[in-house]
This record gives sequence, C-alpha cells and structure tokens, in this order.
Amino acid sequence: MGVKSGTWEYTGTSIIKKDGTHGGKSMNLRLGAVVLLGVVILGLAFWLDRQGEGESRITVADAWARPVPEAGGTAAVYLEIENGGEAGDVLRVAQTPVAAKAEIHASRMDGDIMRMRRLDSLEIDAGKRAEFAPGGLHIMLIGLTRALEPDTHFPLTLVFDEAGRVTTQVTVREEGGAGGRQR
Repeated sequence: MGVKSGTWEYTGTSIIKKDGTHGGKSMNLRLGAVVLLGVVILGLAFWLDRQGEGESRITVADAWARPVPEAGGTAAVYLEIENGGEAGDVLRVAQTPVAAKAEIHASRMDGDIMRMRRLDSLEIDAGKRAEFAPGGLHIMLIGLTRALEPDTHFPLTLVFDEAGRVTTQVTVREEGGAGGRQR
C-alpha cells in the first residue's frame, strides 16, 4: 500500500519519485536537516545541563546589629558573606524595611581618627569570605524607621550580580552573641 503526495510516493520502505527514481538531492537535504536538528537539540540539552556551573554560592552568616533606642537614627549591621562557588560575585545593594537607606560602608583608622566611606559595591572572589565587623566593613542603616530593641530580628536583603537576592535575619544584640547561617 503506497501513499502518494505531489511528486513523491511512500511505498512503506522507501520514498520514490513518481518517475521511478529515488529522491537524490531532495532526500539528502531532508536527511541533512534531520541530522542538523538532532545536533542542535543535543547541543541545547548539553548547554542547559551545564547552566549553574561556575556560579557563585553565597552564604550569609551571623548577621547582627547593636540595639538603638529610638527611630530616626543610624545603625550598623555586621555579618559574614561567604562565596563557596567557583566564580566571583559582587554585592551591589542592601535593603531592609527598618531603614530609609542601607549602604555598604568601610571604616579604617587614619591616624587617631576613624574614617568611614560608602562603597558602591564589594567584590567577593570565589572561595573567599568577606567579614563585616566593627571597625571595618558594615552595612550602614540610615534613617531607622523603628527602634532596634534587644533580642528582636529584622530582614536584610543583599543583592548580588550572580546570586541575586539573598535575605537573612539580623539579630539585635550586644556584641559577642551567637548568630546563625542563611543561604
């Protein structure tokens, strides 16, 4: 039983032109298109499988801030950021609902004077850790919307180029208490 279509006929085992010859160039083009499509599909599957390799793997730990008795002032958040991935990442933004602004800052001693400056970003190399501690790096909270009472928590979201948004809970405590890890 054959199926006919235009100038071609399918006999169940082969495609034959109505004039009795095989497809020739047309058959080779169709076979080539099928092979090319298969290669593209396999390549796409391989590429999708490889996505995520070489990315940053950001972990935020031990986020804390000292108590502040009233709204309207400033506070500093201290924490550790670890990049356990195979690629570097860049911290660009800090956000929290307890302050009008949150900025990345660095402090350093200049003689007898502690100087603080705002950083536009902070690069964290693959396999490295950035420690935000008193007298060094910190997240500066400006325009507190509420008091920071001891033994309370608030969210802090850090935005990275590769890892995206990473949210952690900041514990309000005096220096030296225990914290926890967030990913």
